Amino acid sequence: MTIEQITENDDELDSLIERGDEDEERSSGYRERPWWWLKTDGDVAVLRFLEESADWRKVPTHRFFPTKPEPEGNEGKWAQQMPATCRGGRLSGKFPQGCAIDTSGFEGKFKKGSKPEDVRYTIAVEREEYKDENGRKRYRDKEVEVPAFDRETGVVSDSETITLPSLVLVGETMWRMMSGLKGAAEAVGSMRTQDFRLKLVKNPSGNGQIVTAIPLDRDTSIIPGSEHWEAYTYAQQLWKPNGLVLNREIMHRASDKWWQHYFLMEDGRTWKQHDIERGGDKTGVAASTSSGGSSATTTEQPHPDKLAAMRARISGS
Repeated sequence: MTIEQITENDDELDSLIERGDEDEERSSGYRERPWWWLKTDGDVAVLRFLEESADWRKVPTHRFFPTKPEPEGNEGKWAQQMPATCRGGRLSGKFPQGCAIDTSGFEGKFKKGSKPEDVRYTIAVEREEYKDENGRKRYRDKEVEVPAFDRETGVVSDSETITLPSLVLVGETMWRMMSGLKGAAEAVGSMRTQDFRLKLVKNPSGNGQIVTAIPLDRDTSIIPGSEHWEAYTYAQQLWKPNGLVLNREIMHRASDKWWQHYFLMEDGRTWKQHDIERGGDKTGVAASTSSGGSSATTTEQPHPDKLAAMRARISGS
C-alpha cells in the first residue's frame, strides 16, 4: 500500500489517529521530513509549538526496531534501528497482513522490543538565541532554504529556493517528554504563546533519559492571528508540494515503502524473525544539535520581504 493510498482521504485518516493529552527527536537544514529529537545528555533546543496539547496525535509506535541488512548500493549511513508506526490496532483495517513487528518475537534490551508505545506527535518551529546590538539575549526563528515548486503542477525547482522558518515534527512518549511539556504549558496557560527550552538529561530514576521543558517568557508578538504566526502557516504549505501535514508524515512510517526499505525481507518477515544476530544496541540514527537558553524572551520578527514572498507564492501573484 502506497502513502498516497493510505492518505487519500484525510478525514478518514484523522479518524484513525487519536488526539489528546491524557497521561497513560532535530533539524540542521532542509529535510523533506524534518523529524526532531535530542540525542546526547545535555543537548538543548528551543521550540515554538504550533498546537495545544489537546491536539497532539496519539499513535502506537515502534520507537526503535532493528533494520534489515544494508541494501546493496545504499547511499549514506544505514541506520541500525528505525522507528515505525504500528500496523496493528486502529490501523489493522489498512494492513490486513498485520504488523510484522508485533509478531517478530524480538525482545531487545528492555524485553519490550516488539511492543509499540503510545507516542504523542505535534509540530513546532525551531528557534535560536542571538544577541542584539546592545548585547541583549533575543530569539528568532531558525531558517532554512526550501526548494521552491510550482503550486499548480507540483514540479520542484532544481535551482530556486525560498527561505522559511525551520519546521520540525516532534514525536515523544508522555513519560519521556510530553507529560512534562504539558505541565509546563498548563502553568503558563498555553502551548503556543511562548517558546520552550528543552533539555535531554538522565532520568533521575536511573532508567534512560528524559527531556525537561521550561517555558520562556510569554511572547504575544507570536500568537495565532499575528503576522508572525501567518508565516508559520505559509511555511507548512510551502515546505513541499503537498504541504507538511503531520498525519501524513506519521502514516509514511507505516507505508510499504518505509517498511520494505528498512524492515521487511523478501518473504515479508522482519529481519529479526530470521533469528540472525545483530551486533550492539545502537540506534544508528544521527542527529545534529541546536542551542538555546533560558531568560527573558524578546523576539525578532520575520523580515517583511520574506513574509511578502511567502504570501505571493500562496496567492499565486
